[in-house]
Amino acid sequence: MLLIRNHATEVPSEWNYVGSMWQVNATEEQFKTWIKKYFSLMEELRSLNEQKEKTSKQKLYFVSTMAFEIDDEIFKDEKE
Repeated sequence: MLLIRNHATEVPSEWNYVGSMWQVNATEEQFKTWIKKYFSLMEELRSLNEQKEKTSKQKLYFVSTMAFEIDDEIFKDEKE
């Protein structure tokens, strides 16, 4: 949960920033399919800026992503 303008929210679309770490099981094919979707989504975000003139409401965001195969779990299942 993040604090936004002095009130707490659990709604991600209301956050001013995001930070997350995930551990997922997928086949190599599923992972590559996801990568294509991810890049498409990032290109969609980038194109929003190209379609309109810059305004004082626009802000500059830095997005960084890293995903790679690992041999052992980093996060243990909460049930264990």
